Amino acid sequence: GSERSFVWNRRLAEQLTRQQGVSSRWFLPVIQGHVQAEFCRHRHPDAHGWEVQVALLLISRRGSGRAGTRYNARGLDDNGDVGNLIETEQLANIRL
Repeated sequence: GSERSFVWNRRLAEQLTRQQGVSSRWFLPVIQGHVQAEFCRHRHPDAHGWEVQVALLLISRRGSGRAGTRYNARGLDDNGDVGNLIETEQLANIRL
């Protein structure tokens, strides 16, 4: 399953699955985010005939807790949760 704090349709799915005969398998988690991959090649400056290959992958997802425009969801709440939470991961693969 998905981490609950990033699932946007969690409350709707929970309400519907309380109904008799409705299975949670019918629902897919909806997550707002961005994925981008970039590939670069450059000649190695010190070794003739060699090149450096770099693959970068950026994955971000937006929390569903205190979402809103920057004027309506700002700073911290009483529990220390931030407005407009974004979690980002970066993967890099470097080859010679």
